[in-house]
Amino acid sequence: MFGELYLVPLGLYTTIGNILHALGEFTESKTLRMRIRDQIAKTDGISHPYNIRSISNIAQSHTFLGESIDALQLQAEALKLTESTKCSAVASTQYSIVVIYSNQGRWKEAGELGVQVVETSKRILGQEHLDTLASMNNLASTFSDQGR
Repeated sequence: MFGELYLVPLGLYTTIGNILHALGEFTESKTLRMRIRDQIAKTDGISHPYNIRSISNIAQSHTFLGESIDALQLQAEALKLTESTKCSAVASTQYSIVVIYSNQGRWKEAGELGVQVVETSKRILGQEHLDTLASMNNLASTFSDQGR
């Protein structure tokens, strides 16, 4: 559908994948996101933050297609890749798992991992970083959903 992905900056394809997702074209979004992941892994390596983010994006598509098991497996893969990486992809990947747990009604796990997301964000990005503040807000929303 899109030919060789390296001919256009991958960020553009990521944007297209996000637009497809926003339009509800989850299958097409997932297909494009998988190609992006493969290209990034080939050119930059599997531990590159962009690859980790692309794996998380694919998991998001799986979630919206009702494929929670596949989504969790991919998020676990992405999370494992973040262990040696100090980037915001760690917190965003963890938060994606929080969302999946919440959607499955696994509130205890969602809350525990939400706390980890905040701690990870503080450690990697600092307490005043916008992404850290967003993770605190997300945790508050998770607690609110739990009636806490």
